[in-house]
Amino acid sequence: MELSWCKFLFPVGTFPLQQARQGQDVRAGAACWAREGEGEEEQLMRSARMVIELLEQEERSGIPSQRIVIGGFGQGATVALLTSLLWEKKLGGIMCMATFLPEFLRKRSMQPPLDVSVAVASLPALFCHGSKDPVVPLSVCLGSYKVRGQEAYNSNDPVQVTSLDGVKV
Repeated sequence: MELSWCKFLFPVGTFPLQQARQGQDVRAGAACWAREGEGEEEQLMRSARMVIELLEQEERSGIPSQRIVIGGFGQGATVALLTSLLWEKKLGGIMCMATFLPEFLRKRSMQPPLDVSVAVASLPALFCHGSKDPVVPLSVCLGSYKVRGQEAYNSNDPVQVTSLDGVKV
């Protein structure tokens, strides 16, 4: 598949230190979703700022942001979703697998001060999630999409939500 017209960025979420110290065997995104841990907002915002720095670097190298697609899996997708809400310019799109909108962002998206850019008004988006995910239920992913759809986007957006039947993510 020829996609030389665009660049893909896939951020990776960090494993929450608190759970790692406790020796819990849980994925980073799952730990973040299961427990609204202290410092979660700061960690995700710092990660999103790092992705924004990458976007700026790509622009300086000659790739316009509307040709950049960001995406990720689990917490990396959460970082991509957050970045798309904070980035002030048009992106090429966003791809999220097995993602969720953290509680702090869900609350902030319902009221100011989350200043969602006008550039996200027509952002192409793909949300994929396993219907049998034992950690982050499909309804949580759909809730992330609904907040996105209701708060920052119009109903004609090129958004696709795909449930992967029987898939455990």
